[in-house]
Amino acid sequence: MTDPKRSTSKRSTSKRSTSRGSTSTGTEQLKGSVKEAIGKLTGDARVEAEGRRQKHGTRPREAGPRED
Repeated sequence: MTDPKRSTSKRSTSKRSTSRGSTSTGTEQLKGSVKEAIGKLTGDARVEAEGRRQKHGTRPREAGPRED
């Protein structure tokens, strides 16, 4: 008989495999959501906007000379 605990299959013991990039992106989106919610709760438009940018993965534009 075969002992089921001593399987010879070469399965991975990890239940989920995530790359570091996706984890980092997910973490940044979560932090952005939290900042956005805190900004809404406190009425701080700057923090709310910063959280929204962080959640969507965009950076604020660099201040420079305007071209009209």
